Amino acid sequence: MKRRILYVDDDHDDFQLLQKAFQDVDANVELINVSNGYDTIKFLQESDEENLPSLIVMDINMPVIDGKETARLLQMDDKFKEIPVVFFSTSASPFDKKAIEKSGSELITKPSLYEEWLAIARRLAQLYSLIFLYSAICYR
Repeated sequence: MKRRILYVDDDHDDFQLLQKAFQDVDANVELINVSNGYDTIKFLQESDEENLPSLIVMDINMPVIDGKETARLLQMDDKFKEIPVVFFSTSASPFDKKAIEKSGSELITKPSLYEEWLAIARRLAQLYSLIFLYSAICYR
């Protein structure tokens, strides 16, 4: 069974790079793409419990609803607040970094080299495995 990660970003090229990196690192990860916060909320609301992603990787700067506001909205919803969010952005703003640290999330800077994309895919796959294991133990 494929493990699901929701990738939220309006840059389709970045989605394709991360998808390729996951294919090279862990073929059991299904990367699903939506392009903004509004589409994220809509996708999650339309998903049944078994098909919710276990991890959301989200850009900060997006049209319609940005990543920080989307994360805030997810935290307010009991159905989605347990889904971890990792921010994935080119932003180097100290304000963004501080806000993300305060939320308990992680910020990963988007890479420029494919080898770095592979390293990020490995790291996210490991994080996903830990989340999956934790869920299996806690929600039996």
